[in-house]
Amino acid sequence: MSSGTCPGCLSDVSIRTILWGLPTEQPDPDVYVTGGCCIEEDMPEMQCITCDWQGSLAEVEHATRMRRFIWTGEDLPGMIFHKKFRITHEVLTALEASQVWQSTVSFKSMFTAESIFGPEGKLRWLWNSSWDTEDAMRSDLYTNMGGGVPVEILEELIRLIID
Repeated sequence: MSSGTCPGCLSDVSIRTILWGLPTEQPDPDVYVTGGCCIEEDMPEMQCITCDWQGSLAEVEHATRMRRFIWTGEDLPGMIFHKKFRITHEVLTALEASQVWQSTVSFKSMFTAESIFGPEGKLRWLWNSSWDTEDAMRSDLYTNMGGGVPVEILEELIRLIID
């Protein structure tokens, strides 16, 4: 059986090496999966038989190292785990009460924080997002120039999420 942790589903028993081309005999299914007969550049090396994730050996090795620091529902049944950074109703309430929001008069008269970032807001896709790092969160919030949201508001939102 191939070892390693799947970056997609975190299974530690489902990673297989992909064999590309036409094998002369049936490969050991505990170690290999067949990928097809066509061979091109940048083809995935590994595949998860549980979630069908495909990628590189380096990604599997990274997930395996990180697995030591991640607990899942498998480890503690009944518990729900979230990544570190998320937009919440409490954060949006604090954003509207902030000096930054209050000083953006034309903006605050047209919108509420919920109407922008909430579950039904213009940028609702951010509501269901969660981020492992501040950089990843910042990158998503600044996509499409923040959806027209002033930079000061985005920075305040980030500050409130981090605190």
